[in-house]
Amino acid sequence: MLVGLLPAIGVLLSYSHLTLLYSLYSFEYAWMDHRVSVNHRIAMIEQQWPYFVGFGLPLTVATALPSSFIISASVFAVLFPLFLIIACDTEPVAADVFRLRAFRVVEWLTDALFRRLHPTSTTAEQKQSSCQ
Repeated sequence: MLVGLLPAIGVLLSYSHLTLLYSLYSFEYAWMDHRVSVNHRIAMIEQQWPYFVGFGLPLTVATALPSSFIISASVFAVLFPLFLIIACDTEPVAADVFRLRAFRVVEWLTDALFRRLHPTSTTAEQKQSSCQ
C-alpha cells in the first residue's frame, strides 16, 4: 500500500487498514448471504471498528511476520477459511465510539471514477445517507 511509504506512521496506518480489510473480507460472505448492501457493510465496519480491528488483527499479524511473500500468502490461504467460518457464526458487537472513516478516500476515488464513466449513477455518499 502507498500509505506504508509515509514516514513514521505509514506502517501503522497500512497495517491498521489491512486489519479492517481482512475483517471485511471475512464477513463479506456472510453479509452477501444476508443481502447486506456494500455501503451498509462499510458503514458497519466504520461504526464498529474496535470489533473489526480485533477480529482482523490476528490474520494481519500472522501474514505480516513472514519475510517471504510466498510464505505470507500460504499463511493467509490456510487461516482465511477459518476466519470465514468464524465470521459466519458471529454477530459483530456494537461499540459506542466515534465513526472511523477508514474507507473514505477509496469511496471518493470510486465515486469519482463512476461519475466519470456513468454521469447519471448514484454515488456512495448518496447511498450512504440512505443507510443512516
